[in-house]
Amino acid sequence: ASACIDLSDGLAGDLQHVLDASGCGARVELERLPLLPETRAFMQQHDDWQLPLTAGDDYELLFTVPPSREEALRAVLPELGCGVTRIGLIESEPGLRFVDAAGGIRQPGHAWDHFADEE
Repeated sequence: ASACIDLSDGLAGDLQHVLDASGCGARVELERLPLLPETRAFMQQHDDWQLPLTAGDDYELLFTVPPSREEALRAVLPELGCGVTRIGLIESEPGLRFVDAAGGIRQPGHAWDHFADEE
């Protein structure tokens, strides 16, 4: 991995931390997100991707792997004993883009902020 973060504050917020530190952007394909079928059906029915993009405490790791190392990653997956899902691409253009199945760009709400005023 060239970067890694836990998703304790939600995918949108935590991925943005990686992008800010790396000086790059990302394209996340919503259809690739590893969601329960019921969750995916709800999101599609209500056309609302807020929950899977901003909710925290997912107990997942988000990491980046250069394309040149993807084959090596796949080779060690059986030893890891856990699933890995490619959800998008890191891009040189700054910004975080969530793309739906039709190619539309979705804007998530705000990620969890530990320092925000609760009132």
